[in-house]
Amino acid sequence: MKKLLIILFTCSPLLLISQSKGEFTIKLNEGLVYDSKHTSNDIFDHTPDVYTTHDGPGKAKNGIQLSTGYSLNDNLLIGLSFMSAKIEASNGVEYTEGKFTETNMFAEYSIFKKSGFGLFTKAGFGGVFYETNRFLESDGSSVPTVNQLGDDKSDGTASKLLYGMGMSYKITDAVNVSLELTRNVVYDDGFDGWNEDEWRENKATDRYVYASIGVSYTFLKNKKDRPKKTSINTSKPIVTPKNPVKTQSNVITQPVEPAVEPVVEPAVEPVVEPVVEPAVEPAVEPAVEPVVEPVVEPAE
Repeated sequence: MKKLLIILFTCSPLLLISQSKGEFTIKLNEGLVYDSKHTSNDIFDHTPDVYTTHDGPGKAKNGIQLSTGYSLNDNLLIGLSFMSAKIEASNGVEYTEGKFTETNMFAEYSIFKKSGFGLFTKAGFGGVFYETNRFLESDGSSVPTVNQLGDDKSDGTASKLLYGMGMSYKITDAVNVSLELTRNVVYDDGFDGWNEDEWRENKATDRYVYASIGVSYTFLKNKKDRPKKTSINTSKPIVTPKNPVKTQSNVITQPVEPAVEPVVEPAVEPVVEPVVEPAVEPAVEPAVEPVVEPVVEPAE
């Protein structure tokens, strides 16, 4: 089993890259792990299966998950996830404390998208490495994890399945937030430290639920899908043209930094009107008649 999980963990990214023709996504989830109440595992009424409670020992514990994936098309994504978490459970008589790491291959299918909101389903398979301890609730003393078959369930490995669903909201073309709920089926009744396989013909399973919130970032593959960046140079004033340019779609656009060429007005020669001086009539002096002195002829 350990060899199988190691191969799954190391080879899955290469398998995804070789098959993918879409966009690469990375996601980080943080949430709570709940050990599910599984009554079909009960053998005796006085020793029921342990499960997560809301008070006392056996509370929900934190889990962090990192996943990567590739979009094969607009609705389908396949990926690989890794999670590290703690888990606690109780049945009123005993309680268990454990921690585990898991690796999964999964497929995520979008069933609804509108106005940035989306719904998706999720399913996958993988493996889990776990460690667990059992204690009495009365005094907190340790309880052996070895059953009558000699199986020590203080640690181990097991295969698992997961299925669930979630909702998402697109903040930008590349960034999404999501709420997810997945149920995990572990094929080992000793996963939570409570193992009664010695009383069964077939081995039982354990189940836990992971409720989380996630943030994902998608590396957009095509340049045309990237949001366009507009830079405004604040060192130069923005000049709005007097006559806006109309595009073919009749949308008036105003360029951010239009090239402003100085308007050179043609030199206009001033019109010089001739100065008309008023006609001055010459002063007419009265004619002076010459005084003609009479010629006096001498007397003979």
